[in-house]
Amino acid sequence: MPVLPVRALVVDDNPGHRQLLTAVLQSKGLDVFAVNDGREAVAIASSTCFALILMDASMPIMDGHTATRLIREHEVEAGWPRANIIMVTSHDTSADVARSRAAGADGHVNKPINVGELVAAIDARRARAARAVAKSCAA
Repeated sequence: MPVLPVRALVVDDNPGHRQLLTAVLQSKGLDVFAVNDGREAVAIASSTCFALILMDASMPIMDGHTATRLIREHEVEAGWPRANIIMVTSHDTSADVARSRAAGADGHVNKPINVGELVAAIDARRARAARAVAKSCAA
């Protein structure tokens, strides 16, 4: 049986953040897609299963909370496994974390990005997400 790629999506309007997040995910062996805003994230996540999504909360066109809610709706409608969505944001109060959770995010990592914290968040979710995607999504 062929091994399916473990896909990750990076969503951030800042090119430097996209580059850093992409590099971290690639160093973990993930197949990474990157987009500029929430609208693009919803579009690609509606046609491709992702094990992990790193989502910026504050973006023009469509913010990360709205995009996360729409991705969650699509997962249910399509019968897809739940991607692990980690909100990556400079908004780090307990209310911000609660807002991310209410939108459907599984985790919350603060900016400026602490690579060690990000890697720990990825490692904590990666294996479970990869197994779910492998069972339910086509390559």
